[in-house]
Amino acid sequence: MEAIKMQRKEDEQPHAWILIGAVIAAMCIFFALQMTPLAVATTTNTFTANVLVSGVCYASASPNPLSFGTISPGTSLWTNTVITDSDVNGNGAAYVWIKGTDWAYLSNTIAVGDTLWSQSAMGSYAGNALTTTFANTFVFMPAPTIAGPTTSNSLYFGLSVPGGEANGVYTQTMTFNNVCTAPASNSITANVLVPATCFTSLSPNAITFGVLVPGSSSNTNVLVTDSDTGGNAQATLYVEGSDLTYLSNTISVANTLWNPTSVASYTGNALTGGFASTGIILIAPTLGNPTTSNSVYFGVRIPGGTPIGTYTQTVTIENSC
Repeated sequence: MEAIKMQRKEDEQPHAWILIGAVIAAMCIFFALQMTPLAVATTTNTFTANVLVSGVCYASASPNPLSFGTISPGTSLWTNTVITDSDVNGNGAAYVWIKGTDWAYLSNTIAVGDTLWSQSAMGSYAGNALTTTFANTFVFMPAPTIAGPTTSNSLYFGLSVPGGEANGVYTQTMTFNNVCTAPASNSITANVLVPATCFTSLSPNAITFGVLVPGSSSNTNVLVTDSDTGGNAQATLYVEGSDLTYLSNTISVANTLWNPTSVASYTGNALTGGFASTGIILIAPTLGNPTTSNSVYFGVRIPGGTPIGTYTQTVTIENSC
């Protein structure tokens, strides 16, 4: 009996190990399940976004300020001073429109219309008069693109300063408007220096003392009118001259006399080879009186023994201001 009981115990041992193994496997599966996330069901959806990119153009004019330099009264600057109008990052093609103001310095003005514009550079003072209201220049500005975000085009300007305009630094405002779906404008300041200036214009520019025999003279009453047309400053008249010559013959420059007033005899101041002040004043021209003038009179003496012939000399008159 003892032998039989022992056998049964031995037969029961494998079954115990199988049970223990099953328990351990179950525990491993349990812990593995705890470590592994459970699969979940997911869904997706979409929505649509939109943005309106509007048509727009911009205006950026350069240089700013713009200088016309120095222009004397009564003169003009060719229409070839360039301004570049640019559109940076717009997207619409545009035409360039412009307007301006009168030029101003203190209480003095130069009319807006004395500024001219042109689509191309001009070798003279020519073009279209600037106005105080926008005018289409028909200068075309292509539409910027992503590949070329900046487009530009040019306008050319000239200026005329009226005779008698007071000296000073004048300024003007020019406004550029690039006209597209949503137009844009930009302004620049232009400046010009009108200097203190005087001019000289002689009438007549050739005089004759007539026919004189050696040893005789003419009265100092041959009139020359010196005019300042369009200057803006008071001036003093200066004179100089050369010898009278014919072939290889000469009469000294000192034989020509000048005088501020007409003299009924050969009387006055000897002309010299260098400039001398006559003391004759030309008052400053103004816008209301752009031409001022004064007179100087001449006479001549022919020394005895002077060979026959027609003698000439050059007399130079300078207005100094």
